[in-house]
Amino acid sequence: MTNDPTAVRLRQWSALSGRAVRGAARERDLAFGFLAPMLFFACFYLPLRYSMRVVGYDYAQYFLPVIVVQGMFFTAMSAADRAARDAASGVRTRLSTLPIEPWVVLAARMWADLIRGSVAIAGAVLVGTVFGFRFHNGLAALVFVAVALLFGAALVLGADALGNATAIPKIGAQVLVLPQLLLIMASTGFVPTEWFPGWLQPFVRNQPVSAQADALRDLGVGRYTPALWHAMVWSVALTGVFAAVSALLLMYQVVFGKLFTVTSGHDSIYRFVPLVMVMGALLGAIATGGSLLRERETGLLWRWWVLPGNRAAVPVGGLLAECVRALLTAVLLLAIGVALGLRFHRGWFAATAAICVPVLLLIGLATMVIGLAVTHLGRSAVELSGLLILLGGFFNTGFVPAEHYPGPLQFIVRVQPMSTAVDAMRGLIYSGPVLTPLLATAAWSLGFAVIFGTIAAGSYRTAVPEIPVR
Repeated sequence: MTNDPTAVRLRQWSALSGRAVRGAARERDLAFGFLAPMLFFACFYLPLRYSMRVVGYDYAQYFLPVIVVQGMFFTAMSAADRAARDAASGVRTRLSTLPIEPWVVLAARMWADLIRGSVAIAGAVLVGTVFGFRFHNGLAALVFVAVALLFGAALVLGADALGNATAIPKIGAQVLVLPQLLLIMASTGFVPTEWFPGWLQPFVRNQPVSAQADALRDLGVGRYTPALWHAMVWSVALTGVFAAVSALLLMYQVVFGKLFTVTSGHDSIYRFVPLVMVMGALLGAIATGGSLLRERETGLLWRWWVLPGNRAAVPVGGLLAECVRALLTAVLLLAIGVALGLRFHRGWFAATAAICVPVLLLIGLATMVIGLAVTHLGRSAVELSGLLILLGGFFNTGFVPAEHYPGPLQFIVRVQPMSTAVDAMRGLIYSGPVLTPLLATAAWSLGFAVIFGTIAAGSYRTAVPEIPVR
């Protein structure tokens, strides 16, 4: 075997990148990278295609580029997590003691992440093709992939540095999720620049996600425009840190407000504010389930179990705390909605009742998540619950009217619990029926509480007394 330094480095790079790719495949990260773009494409395309067709856009051709960009962000989050795990587990330290150049280790991780990014592009293009997306030129298609991967490489480089610096798995994804969400929503990926308020248009037009989406959209139809240069410049000069979870509500209204107001006949803020209030409550329920799961895995629940006192205090206390948090979040989001133009058409008493609706739904769904967290399915069940809540956030009457969804989905969209809660809140704040959706929401919550409360009681008694494995 040759001792040529270049050949040695190539073998080291090959071994390390192969290790990273195999780890990603074993942890189903590659599968997630392939399927996630399909899921998000369907979540946005199916409800929005009608509205965009009304205003004259082929939405499959228009929308696919931002799904590719989102895939690159997901790749970066995965890179941050993997780098942090290597640092926390000591792999980075062990590699530093070996005769391996540091840049070889970084290059291997980058290569593995670009493979993951390529898988994400493949998934996005596949689902886009099913719904009507087409490349108009073969060479432009190759440039399309190269531009997307260049942007992905820039994101991965920064995310890898973040993961190495923190050495805390998952923290990179948590830090990146809000900025990427706001950048994507406040971009030309969903709607043209002209749909945004005049004061926001310069930012939307020139920010990095818009640059990538515009360049990829032009390449999709075989055109080479100045947007390509703009995208490449941004790929080597990334910036942007956005603050406050409340800005998510602003982005919903700014991105989709005008479009949905035109197509639905009334101000869409009366849909988005209730939807974000409900989503804020339910995502908190997932966090509560995850916290309970970690307490079980670390043995904290077992220690509570052997102490004197009511053994139901931990799950019940968690549920009550989550209700308080959801109530405070609802008040804050409603106040932000007022700043954006929302008004209480049915008075303060009705608005106060609307604030309580997310808490009503949360009681049942939080009971479900807590019940699943203490079963033997544990983490998988909680993650599945989060996925279902995410899907519900796109397929409900708070996102677009039920009539805008494909016919077979309309009944499901109308009766699912998030839709009934949003409809009740919209009726209390603006106009529309109140009693029927409110009773439906209460029925959903009661059903979840009874079914999963029973499961939680049995699973809690059997799971908690187990002595944790050290």
